[in-house]
Amino acid sequence: MVITIGTADNIFVQELLQMKNVKLMSLSQAEAYTRLFPALYHVILPKGIVNLAKRLPPSDIHLVAPTTNLIVRDTMHPALMYLLLDAAVQIHGGAGWVHKAGEFPSPKVQDFPLSDQAERFYKTGPPFLLNYLPFWVAVFFDRIIKILIPVAVVLLPLIRIIPWLYSWRNRSKLYRWYGELKYLELEISEHPQPERIADYHAKLDRIEASVNKVDVPLAFYNELYTLREHIEMVRKKVIGLEGTL
Repeated sequence: MVITIGTADNIFVQELLQMKNVKLMSLSQAEAYTRLFPALYHVILPKGIVNLAKRLPPSDIHLVAPTTNLIVRDTMHPALMYLLLDAAVQIHGGAGWVHKAGEFPSPKVQDFPLSDQAERFYKTGPPFLLNYLPFWVAVFFDRIIKILIPVAVVLLPLIRIIPWLYSWRNRSKLYRWYGELKYLELEISEHPQPERIADYHAKLDRIEASVNKVDVPLAFYNELYTLREHIEMVRKKVIGLEGTL
């Protein structure tokens, strides 16, 4: 029995497959081997793939193949990693005797962790800008986009809340005086004290003077004028109390 490792185009493998006195052994427990030894890969040599006319092999052959890892230093530039992965796809991405097109290379993790560039390459492919820009420019913008996307995820909710904060900041300048005016109006309506008319006028004058000093953008002037109108409405109620003296 001979165990050999080689690809379909290996001359030694080709010779062995054509020899009449040599039989290719099928491993009935091939899948079990791959479960016990993750470095192995279960492959099937289809019936007739070697020679369709001679139906060689006469039946599907279950084999195991070692996993080949493309390993680089963690200091390698990401752009070079993309080039290596792209070359690997061009060389090994086609169909073969024991695999379909696109099965290899694949992100099968072994003893070494998968780099961020490789993980992204297998998920989305190479940077699409490579089709339109020089290599170094495409890689540069691709890395910038990777940085900007998380930043955008954080900033977009903040950008949406900025108009609300802007409105609240300007309206809050008026809310305090609205509160004091409302409190004074309730006091006059529910517990009127004609002898305190001078005090009511003094409070209204103070509120009105403070409101006149409020600085808001032009877009909020309608609310400022509305507050002034309400001050006049309360002042009329105070004047109405003067007739009860």
